[in-house]
Amino acid sequence: MIRYFGISSALFAFLAVTPYHDAMVTIADTLGLVSMFYITVFTFKAKLHIAKVLSVICMLIFYCCTCLYYTRSYLEFLPILQKVAFLAQVIWILWLEYFTRAEDFELLKTAKANKSETTKG
Repeated sequence: MIRYFGISSALFAFLAVTPYHDAMVTIADTLGLVSMFYITVFTFKAKLHIAKVLSVICMLIFYCCTCLYYTRSYLEFLPILQKVAFLAQVIWILWLEYFTRAEDFELLKTAKANKSETTKG
């Protein structure tokens, strides 16, 4: 789900340079926030404390950008906040890629399997 929402978000964000800018931004923001939310849920279930903090920071900055865009308030700060959001997301993605292992997230699978085995027996 994360993969498909993320790819769709990137596609719609790319289409934001068309005359349908507002609609594409809305769709890309929604899909991007859903993807970020699911990744955040997985990092909160794992014991990745720095990734948890980075996830929350990224979601808050992204949400602030979205709020500024749709409320049309403090628009003079939006370009700066968008650059901060981009930098935070790059750091977050690089952290998840290079400082986590598949085993960090396998705890979720083994905990579910152990729970189902104990309820059966």
